[in-house]
Order: sequence, then structure tokens, then C-alpha cells
Amino acid sequence: MKTIVAASDFSPESAVAVNKAAALAKLSGARLALLHAINPRGFFGRLFSQIGVEAALDESKKRLRSILESLGAEGEAIALEGAPSETILKVADEKNADLIALGDHVEFNIGDLLLGTTARHTIELSSLPILVVKNESPIPYKRAMIAADFSECSAKAAKFAIETFGDAEFVVFNAYLAPSDITASYYGAITNEASSMLETMRSEAISALDSFLKSLPFGDRKIRTIVRASASPSRAILETARSENCDLIVMGAKGIESFVPMMIGSSVESLLRRSDIDMLIARR
Repeated sequence: MKTIVAASDFSPESAVAVNKAAALAKLSGARLALLHAINPRGFFGRLFSQIGVEAALDESKKRLRSILESLGAEGEAIALEGAPSETILKVADEKNADLIALGDHVEFNIGDLLLGTTARHTIELSSLPILVVKNESPIPYKRAMIAADFSECSAKAAKFAIETFGDAEFVVFNAYLAPSDITASYYGAITNEASSMLETMRSEAISALDSFLKSLPFGDRKIRTIVRASASPSRAILETARSENCDLIVMGAKGIESFVPMMIGSSVESLLRRSDIDMLIARR
């Protein structure tokens, strides 16, 4: 990697993300672009319009430079006026960034409650991988789980993770959509026909996962694979990542709707709310 853009709103959550981005930049030799955006729609944006946006931007740059200095990171401090997600993407494009790092933080105002979080909007609009930092676990990552839905964006996220975090152990996981628990709940037991259908789905998922693995640059590394039926892919992803002691979840932001793979678009949104594990997400 050459450039990482890390967004800071000076909250504790974004500080954790900035710290990880700085550590990753040091490991990879990348340059860190540390960004703060003053949202003209938000409360502080309206406040700064009264006291002077330029003065606020200058003060923000000073704080960002202080953060870079304290982290010992090579980089650039950038403070701009604009909606956070659009500003992040603009800077990432201008800097030819390879990765965007964000904290798990929501600015609680009416606009954000209506439109969603900065992380969600950045993921929706970005062509770059997004690292959503959830905790203070150390860099480099030790064990990463690739949540595979066999889509192009899932493959993109997986390839980026392998190239960037190559020293980590990898678990490749697929939760194929099969409402077996719902069937059992309604009918008291799974019928022979339903059981046969589930076995077929499992076989197809295993075959698809094998093809997916062959498309990834793992080389001759031994990779642990897990295939599991689930009526709730997001729950299965998080439960499996926790049980496997993973410190990173890697996934595409939108899957393909078919009989075997999980529909991962809604899974990402659910995991953004519920996960306590860092997430690397690619949408396109």
C-alpha cells in the first residue's frame, strides 16, 4: 500500500481507528492522510459558521498534526468543510488511496439519524476497501475470517486482505441461506425431503467455496474452511468469527442472490451495528 486515508472526528472511537491506521501505515510503508471534516449540516458545522469556519479548520489541522507527531507517523493533516462521507471519498480519490480507515462512531443529529452513519455511507459510495475499526486489538491482525458469498466484491475484499495481511491465519467461511431452524419450528422436525434439500445445498456450497478458494492468491498455504447453514447470515458470521478467535472479518458489501450463497448486503449493515470485531469491507 502507498496511502491510507484515516478519518478523525476527535472522538475516542475515531482515535482507535487512527491508531490502527498509523500502525498499518508503518508496517506497510504507506503514507497516512489524516482527515477531519466539518459537516455544515451538523451541530458543530452550524456553530463554526458563527465563529468562523477557517479558524475552526486551522485549529483542526493543528490537532491532526499533533496526533501524527504523537504517533510518529509519516503523513499529512487535512481539514475540510463538507459532509463526512463525501469529503472522505474526495480526499481518498485525490490521494490515490488504497484503503480508508474509519472508527465505529455515529454523529447523533437529525441528519445522521435519517441518512445513516458515516461508515455506512462511505461503504455505499466507495470503490476502495474500508477498514471499520471496532476495538483496540493490535496490528498486525493474527487471524482473519473471510465471509465468502462468492461475489466479485467478496473476492475483492479477500484478495486485498491476503495481500495486506498476508502473515495472518485465514479462515474462509460461507453461511448458505437455509432456514432449517424455521422449518423445524413450524413442523416440529425437518422432513426427509427438507433434509435432502439441505444436504444438496451444503454440497453445492462446499463446491462453490472450493472454486472461490482457487481464485484467491493463497498459494500453497493451508486454509481452514467452514460451511454452515443459517437463517441469519450476519449472526452466523459473528458467532463463527468469535468462536474462531478472529480479530478481523473480511467481506463484500453486496452479495449475489442465488440458492447457495448468503445474501450479504443486509449482513454488512447488521454487522456494522453488532460486531465487536474489526471489519474490512469492499463494495465494488
